[in-house]
Amino acid sequence: MTDSRVLTIAEDLHRKVLGRLKHKGSDYSYRFNRLAYFHKSAQGLNMHPLTIAVTLMDKAVLRLYNRMSPVVSEFDEAFLDEVIVDIVGYLSLIYALAVEELEGGKHEEVSTDSDTASAASLN
Repeated sequence: MTDSRVLTIAEDLHRKVLGRLKHKGSDYSYRFNRLAYFHKSAQGLNMHPLTIAVTLMDKAVLRLYNRMSPVVSEFDEAFLDEVIVDIVGYLSLIYALAVEELEGGKHEEVSTDSDTASAASLN
């Protein structure tokens, strides 16, 4: 594979990740704060938000690992797209959570009844 093709694949992947984050924003967000889901979950589970995000990414990595076989060609493109986009998306959110933490841990606190209902629908 040429270097140009590798870069094209990387660009396509990042476009897919950005599209997924925008599309799934309502799943992750309370009032469009994509990190609030992790803060709310962490509060409820008495864990750090980064732990929640890394755990979700780990689950995606395990899906990939468990699907591996001696013959990688058995992967289908749809599965690879789904799981790799999930992994890179979680990495993006983990990075954002880490930057937030480095900047003093300031995050938007959101707690309304509609947010609680949204959180319950995620479970």
